[in-house]
Amino acid sequence: MQGHGLAACTVGHHSARIGEARSTLDEGVISHCNERALALGAAPGQACAALIERLLGGAG
Repeated sequence: MQGHGLAACTVGHHSARIGEARSTLDEGVISHCNERALALGAAPGQACAALIERLLGGAG
């Protein structure tokens, strides 16, 4: 993703059920981010929902 200029994060399987978007959003914890995502404020250990809310400007 980084090579295409896209920010990308992963959510660990220990925090959310694989293949279930609602679980990823509600319970997911970021386990890895590329440089582009880090520049946007993403960080390993951060709740997925908190990152999305912040990126949307709190409009969630």
